[in-house]
Amino acid sequence: EHTTAHPNEMERVATKRVNIVQLLINGLIGLVGGLFGSIYVQAGCHFVTVDVGLPLHFGLWQYSPMDSAFQGFTYCYRYDSDYTNDSPTFARIAGLIALVAGTFSLSVLWVYLLLGRTSNGLWKWAVRFLVVAASFQALTFSFFADDVCRRNSCSIGPGSIVSLVSTLSWALVAYEMKDNSPVVTALIPDPHQIGDSMMINQQQQGGNRSSGNSGLELTGYRPPPVSLGVNV
Repeated sequence: EHTTAHPNEMERVATKRVNIVQLLINGLIGLVGGLFGSIYVQAGCHFVTVDVGLPLHFGLWQYSPMDSAFQGFTYCYRYDSDYTNDSPTFARIAGLIALVAGTFSLSVLWVYLLLGRTSNGLWKWAVRFLVVAASFQALTFSFFADDVCRRNSCSIGPGSIVSLVSTLSWALVAYEMKDNSPVVTALIPDPHQIGDSMMINQQQQGGNRSSGNSGLELTGYRPPPVSLGVNV
C-alpha cells in the first residue's frame, strides 16, 4: 500500500555500514592524483610544448623563455609583456576552481576518515563539488584552443598528462563517495500524521461494521421471537 508523505515530515541522519578501506584508498587517490596533480598543473610551466622553430614550454601561469631552452629548461618566467596575450586565462581560472572545489571535498572525506564526523548535507555537497572539480579540471585543456596554440603547433606536455590524471581522480572519488556514503536520510513522520492515520483507520473500521449490519438487514434476517415463559 502506497502512502503519501506528509509535508511536515522531518529528515534524520542515520549511520550505515561502509567500506572504510575503500574510502581510505579513494581518499589517497584524491589526495595524490587529484589535489597534488592539480597543484602541479597550476605550478608547472610545461602544460604544452609549443614549436616556434625551437620547442618551448608553456604552463598555465609561466613559460620557459628561449634562453631557458638553450640551458636545458632550467627556469621559467611568468607571462610578461612579450606573451601577455598568450596567457591561458580561461584554463588557469578553470584549474583554480577545480583545485578549490576538490580541496573542500577532500577535507570532508578526510575529516570523516580521521574523526568519524560528517553530515548528510555536507557529504552530498562534497560529491557535487568533486563533480565540479572534475569538470573544471578537464577544462584546462582549453589551453589547446588559446592564441599560442592557434598560431603555433602545440603538443601535450607533462602538465597535460597530470591534468588528465587529476580529472579522472576527481571523478573516481566523486563516484565512490556517492556510492559509499556513510549517511542515509530516514524520514520521521509528524506525530499529527500518526494521529490522523489512526482516526482514519477507526472510521474505516466503523464503516465496515455498519456495512456488515446493513447486509444482514438486506437479506431479510429477523431475530427469533423471545419467549417470556408466560402461558395465556
